[in-house]
Amino acid sequence: MNRMNMKRTLLIAVVGLLLVPLPVLAGKDDGKGLKAEPFEFVGKAGDCGAGYPAGSNIVTAGWLDGMGLPDNGGQNVGANPQDNPNKKDKHRGLLLSKNGTTPDCSSAGARIKGVEGMTVTPSFAIGFDYRNGGHCGAGAPRFDIDTNMGFFFVGCANAPQSPAPQDPGQWTRTRSQLTSCGSECFPGPIPNGAKIKSIDIVFDEGTDTANNDTQGIGLAVVDNIFINGQFITPGPGPKEPKDEPDVGSAAGFALLAGGPAAGAVTCTAPGSVTGDVGVVLPGTFTDTGCPINGTVNPNATAAYADFLNAYGTLASKTCAQSLTGTLAGQTLKPGVYCVDNVAKAGTLTLNGPVDGTWIFKVVNTTTGALTGTSFNVVMAGGGQACNVFWQVAEAVTMTTSNFQGNILAGADITVTGGTLNGDAWAGGKGTTVMPTGAVTLTGTIVAGCPAP
Repeated sequence: MNRMNMKRTLLIAVVGLLLVPLPVLAGKDDGKGLKAEPFEFVGKAGDCGAGYPAGSNIVTAGWLDGMGLPDNGGQNVGANPQDNPNKKDKHRGLLLSKNGTTPDCSSAGARIKGVEGMTVTPSFAIGFDYRNGGHCGAGAPRFDIDTNMGFFFVGCANAPQSPAPQDPGQWTRTRSQLTSCGSECFPGPIPNGAKIKSIDIVFDEGTDTANNDTQGIGLAVVDNIFINGQFITPGPGPKEPKDEPDVGSAAGFALLAGGPAAGAVTCTAPGSVTGDVGVVLPGTFTDTGCPINGTVNPNATAAYADFLNAYGTLASKTCAQSLTGTLAGQTLKPGVYCVDNVAKAGTLTLNGPVDGTWIFKVVNTTTGALTGTSFNVVMAGGGQACNVFWQVAEAVTMTTSNFQGNILAGADITVTGGTLNGDAWAGGKGTTVMPTGAVTLTGTIVAGCPAP
């Protein structure tokens, strides 16, 4: 489940090419310098314009071993072509590919993390090294740059170029000064003093678009990404399957329950809810002085069905470690944990990166219930509550607790006082034909996870 918010999509026509839209997301510095995180964008129907069809799964992006220049900064080719001077280096490079037509609503790329808040100055330059023979077009691979003074892109073909120092015979380097760039910048140079919101590398020109690659191969390999004096190399390796489930249309529902016939979701003052609320007929939503900053869906059948799928996905996960007792005083890194049904109390710290995922499965063979009083969960190290999942076989009861994460309960959820930073979905043991589960909140402040 991708919890990062899509800020906007863009559709720009330039030099006769369709530049496909993609999510523009801010990349905050995590204290570890700049990073380039690969992504693949496949648009839904309408994402690329009114009446535009959905995109295709024809794009890929990833840092792959053997694709790039030596990560240690050394030469790629020595005096003897048979004797590579950096045999043990991983030579990791960023592969960007679009195996189809340019107009297809899809793109590959990499999101540059750590650039948000940077100020554009006359010396601010960007670029990369690309492997000769790969595609270098006017619009791909390009930098998409969002600032407080507007949106800009910097293309490849028209950028100033020179032989790449690590392999001048087979690789080319691009460099563009943002405040004085030429035709590679659209709609023009970026004003001095502009504040960077986000920078992405985007590849959306397919096999029907040729430039230096006369046949149009729809593929580029880049390395040594350069942002304002900093090189990004190497990046993360091939993407691994994510632990978090795909919640589909249930995303954005802070509270969701299948039934019973009355009182499926109840919220009582002084509580409040940020996010949508959904029930399945004939269930109802009862609000007693509880402000709802969101939409109430009285028949969220599709969302409930997607919740059941996510509940089943989490239930099938294999635990890497089993936890017992109150969990007080423990600090846990991302992972999949089995948890017993002993009442929880004290403080549990979840320490991990912004994209770390924690899954807790309460699957005790006796009751499988999760209970807690004054049980406080704390996020650390950049970890996000929306990437925490509590899959509970039976009911959940929390009292005066400050809880982090999404609760996917097999039965009912009852929360009294305290806070919940995440979603509460009840009735995972039900079916779309026979929905079950109720959510009851009394004086609880709920901040649900936004839809992507």
